[in-house]
Formats: sequence, C-alpha cells, structure tokens
Amino acid sequence: MAEYNALHHALLYSYVVKAVMDEVGKEAGEMTVEKATRNYGISRGRRMALRCDADDFRHDVMGYGVYGEWRQTGGRPSKGERHFDAEIPYMTSFECPWYDAWAEEGHMEYGKYYCRYVDEALGEGFFAERPMRLVTKSIRSNGGGICLFTFTGGTYTKKDLEEAAAQAEKIGTKALRGWEFHMGHLYFELAKQIREDWPDQAESILGSALAALDARFGSGFSSMLKENAAQDFATV
Repeated sequence: MAEYNALHHALLYSYVVKAVMDEVGKEAGEMTVEKATRNYGISRGRRMALRCDADDFRHDVMGYGVYGEWRQTGGRPSKGERHFDAEIPYMTSFECPWYDAWAEEGHMEYGKYYCRYVDEALGEGFFAERPMRLVTKSIRSNGGGICLFTFTGGTYTKKDLEEAAAQAEKIGTKALRGWEFHMGHLYFELAKQIREDWPDQAESILGSALAALDARFGSGFSSMLKENAAQDFATV
C-alpha cells in the first residue's frame, strides 16, 4: 500500500484547481474553488467539534488546538509556534509541506487558494455559534513572510495550556485521520462543487485532473481518491 503525506494532499488540490481554471477561466474558477475549500474546512472543523464535545472537553481555542485531525508524515515537517496565552492568542507557520509541494511543482498560483480559505473555515466549523473566531492575518503562499493566525473571543493562561496538553496526551492519536481519508474528503468537496457549478464541463474537468494525478503519482491514485470519497465525512 502506498504511503501518502501532505505532498499528495497539496498536489491533489492544486491539480484539480488547475483543471477547473484551464476549463472555465481563472475568475469563474475562483468562485468554485472558494466554495469547495470553505465547505471542506467547515466540515473538518465540525468533526473536530464533535470529538471535542464527545469527550466533554472545553470547546474553545484550547479544544481547537487539541482536536486537529492530521499529523505530518514524510517530507519536510511543518514548523511554527503557538502562543495561545498571548493577549491575542495566535499561531504561526514558517515552514509548511503544502507550500513546499506547490513551490516545487510550480503550482503556487493554484495552491494558494487552499491557504486563503481553509483555516478560517476550520475555525468557523469548530467554533460554530461561539464567540471565538480564527482570523487569517498573513499567508506565505499569498505573499506573506509567514503564516499568521489569530483567535478572537477569549484569553488563556498557563494553566489552560497545561490542561490542553494533558488532554492531548490523554487522547493520543484518537482524533487523527489518515491521508487517504483527508484526500477522499478534499476530492469529494471539490468534485461536488464542480458538478454543481459546471454540470456540462464537470466530467471533463475531473477527468483531466485525475489523469494528471495518475501521471504524477501512479495509475492507482485516482482509484484511491474515488474509493475514499465515498465515505461519510459528516460523522465521527
């Protein structure tokens, strides 16, 4: 069985975005990509929230930090900092496997939309009606020196951080999902939106993207995507 990582997830996204824009144009394609990316992020955030609530853990920025669904495997690791006990809680990223993948592939113009929309959508899905929000301040793929995200609606102490660290140790890998799952979910949301927005061109767009991905990663990649896209992504 192939071992997947963030590079495959990143290039899945950028190859589909490229296929959309090649077919319908950049401006029209951007609207489809924004909707699909936001739907993907909101859905992931809602799953995080379901696990957080099922464990009866605090549903705030501490919970958001604990219940993330992915962990880097292979490639250069993500590097950044979290300062959730700052006056305005924030986190940074200055090395990222998604950025690296798009840079090396020459796909930054397509991958940048992921960073532009997904993090705020994750926060929206996780916090729901609560007053907290994740706000994207700077993104490397969109020209920023670093990625910078702040959180509104609360302040936290060292004791809060200790509580979150203890919960993270307690749950271990329970909240994590494999890359096949994440890629299946991402492809599901992209394909769904493409079919809704461009019913006449959808199969041509998706066929072009899948052919390019099979050429890049091997003939079984598109089959893996379709198989994993058939899962239920709304429940845990």
